[in-house]
Amino acid sequence: MDATTNNHGKALSEFLLDAKCCLVNGRVTPEYDNFTFISTRGRSIVDYFFTPHECLQQIECFQVDTCSDIISQLGIESLISDVCKAPGHSLLTINIQASPYVQMTSRMLGANNYPASGDACGRPRYKVKNLPANFMNSEPVCNGY
Repeated sequence: MDATTNNHGKALSEFLLDAKCCLVNGRVTPEYDNFTFISTRGRSIVDYFFTPHECLQQIECFQVDTCSDIISQLGIESLISDVCKAPGHSLLTINIQASPYVQMTSRMLGANNYPASGDACGRPRYKVKNLPANFMNSEPVCNGY
């Protein structure tokens, strides 16, 4: 989509290669891809989502919605004027299938259900099996703690 690369983009590419990660933008569901910044001066992709290669298959959908598209979908064009313009950054939405990360075995947990030694890469693992499905909709989370 955006074929222009500067030195920052080259550095990001090198970092992703070294970290064994890849960009999700445009890769999973390219039909929902778009520029992440649009202004009167041009458009570009400046907001990214990246993931380790082994986690890419868990990403079900990645979508970029421009503010102008959201404003049109909501029918609130009358709220935008020459003085108050829509933001240039787009909304990035990602759907991740999390079930492989939720399952844990007692072998992986030490005393008090804390990670015994982490996963194969040394990253800690946590017992999340008993979390309610709607924990992100709880009052403390919705009210910013």
